[in-house]
Amino acid sequence: MTVTTIQATYIRGVLKPVVPVNLPEGATVEIRIVSPARPAVNRFGSLAGKLSYLSDQVVADIERELFDLRRQSSDRLAHLLKG
Repeated sequence: MTVTTIQATYIRGVLKPVVPVNLPEGATVEIRIVSPARPAVNRFGSLAGKLSYLSDQVVADIERELFDLRRQSSDRLAHLLKG
């Protein structure tokens, strides 16, 4: 038995590895889930693993900016739809 530790992101009911894994299609694996020590943050799935070289604070700042932009876009769209 080979043991490999990887990180994965839980998205819509599916664990998605942050890095590619070398497994045959349909392979059954045993998973041990270790929750993060800090509370989960609403992270954008598309950024998972892509910014690992940045500090947690920088990633949090980027995510906060993206969240604000998303909210502003949503507010603007709602305003335009109201006419």
